[in-house]
Amino acid sequence: MGTTRFFSDEFGLFCFMRAYKNHITIGFWHGAIMNDSYQLLEEIGIKMRHIKSTL
Repeated sequence: MGTTRFFSDEFGLFCFMRAYKNHITIGFWHGAIMNDSYQLLEEIGIKMRHIKSTL
């Protein structure tokens, strides 16, 4: 399992970043309502979306 950092603002949590040995994952709590015209975000349930990037 990687190391996880959570990011928030005055409205609450909005994203997280998880670092692994060979990739990172950036997830968005309300990613389902984000405009993803390049279809880069992967579904993690009903509301969450994430994107992976190899190092």
